[in-house]
Amino acid sequence: MGIPMAIKLTKKHGMRWLLGSAILAGISLGGWGIYVWQIRHTSQTVVARVLQVKKDTVEEVVNENGTVKLGGQQTLKAPIEGIVKEVLVDAGDRVNRGNLLIVLADVDQQSQLEKQELEIAKHQITLENQRQKGREAQQKLENAQAKLQTLQAGNSEYHRELREKQLEIAQQKRKIDNQVQTVREAKADLANAERKRQNAQTLLDKEFISEDSYFDTEKNVRDARARLRSQEITLEEEKINLQKQRLNVEDIQQTIQEKLREAREQVASAKTNLQQAQVELETSLLKQEELMLKRQELLSEQQKRRIRAPFAGVVLDVKTLAEDVVSQEDELVILGNPQQEVVELQLPIFTASQVEPNQQARINKIGPQMETFSGKIEHIALLADSDNNNSESSGKIPVTIQLDKPTGELIPGSQVSVEIVVQQRQDVVAVPTEAVMAMGSEKPFVWLQDEQNQLQQQPIEIGMEGLTKVEVKEGLQIGDRIVLPTPDMNLEPGMLVAAKPKPKPSESEQE
Repeated sequence: MGIPMAIKLTKKHGMRWLLGSAILAGISLGGWGIYVWQIRHTSQTVVARVLQVKKDTVEEVVNENGTVKLGGQQTLKAPIEGIVKEVLVDAGDRVNRGNLLIVLADVDQQSQLEKQELEIAKHQITLENQRQKGREAQQKLENAQAKLQTLQAGNSEYHRELREKQLEIAQQKRKIDNQVQTVREAKADLANAERKRQNAQTLLDKEFISEDSYFDTEKNVRDARARLRSQEITLEEEKINLQKQRLNVEDIQQTIQEKLREAREQVASAKTNLQQAQVELETSLLKQEELMLKRQELLSEQQKRRIRAPFAGVVLDVKTLAEDVVSQEDELVILGNPQQEVVELQLPIFTASQVEPNQQARINKIGPQMETFSGKIEHIALLADSDNNNSESSGKIPVTIQLDKPTGELIPGSQVSVEIVVQQRQDVVAVPTEAVMAMGSEKPFVWLQDEQNQLQQQPIEIGMEGLTKVEVKEGLQIGDRIVLPTPDMNLEPGMLVAAKPKPKPSESEQE
């Protein structure tokens, strides 16, 4: 063989070696790729929390911090300026409505009240005398009116005497009538006697009778004339008596008229006296009212200095001490009703528009030992807080929540966390919020663990979104297992999943 042939053979052998090396490198790289792919997609196991899908309750809540207060909690303030004379309660004391809490001193006001009481007592005596005077005037008027009525009715003693005199006049008239008849009879007797005398004179002249017989007729005439004269005198006397009786009647009638005039004058005078007594009494009563009003004002001022409990409750704090000088509106005592506990909070206007009275709320005690208590929204203010001095609460809506029952644990004035349940859906398919990927997008999904324990992306349709849970309307069934990845996990479909063991409970939890 020559040199060229040797060179040619050498080149051919090198090419084969290079080709074999390239093939071997390719095979090595392919195997390494397959190995890496298997490590990442088959043989790598992800350890994560795995939950079984079940039905639960999803809530939309509003979270805010609030301040605990007792029901009817009220800060009693000084109504007027003064010096604290006595403090009769301490923080924690239970009081009933009307119990005296604090007394403010005012020596001058007490002196004025005593003087006013003395003035009222003096005027009371004057008032009683004027009442007695009015009663006497009333009695005099009634007596005068009764007397006038008696006179006007004809029942007075004068009227009785008048009737007696009028009866005597009637009797006297009858007596005169009888006497007139007697005089007529006497005249008739006289005429008859004169006729007989005349006849006797004729018979005497003819000497038919004796002179003695004539003288008898003469005597009869004289006797008849005498009787007539006597009866006429009696008649005149009776007429005189009748005239006297008539004069007496006139006198009595005049007396009655005088008595009527006097009675009317007495009635008018009694009315005037009564009216005057009534005016004086009314004036005294007005003065008495003024005195009593002044006394009431002094008592009211005194009561203002006696601070009393407006309701039964417990003393939460005493803001003053004896001998302190307080100004009007200074805080003195804080009271509350331990049978009612409320939480006051401020909600932003947008948030407040979502809540309404009687919505359920959870009150969480803040501290190392958290406790949760239930309550309801009792009141939502109609106006936003416009206190410019407090920038944090300005423009927010005050809301009051009343606990369902007093806890006896929440301290008035302490801060608590409040969850107001705005909406709630019960007995629905729900998953933790952190289980949902691409939340807020059009294609949210969860990592589903299939029967081969491999990860699969499962699209879902989201319903109500709560703070910690989300309602799944479609895409999951009861019993499905989903993975709760941590933020540092980079999951891909097909990965194996191993459930992270549950942490063992601590000794305190086991107890």
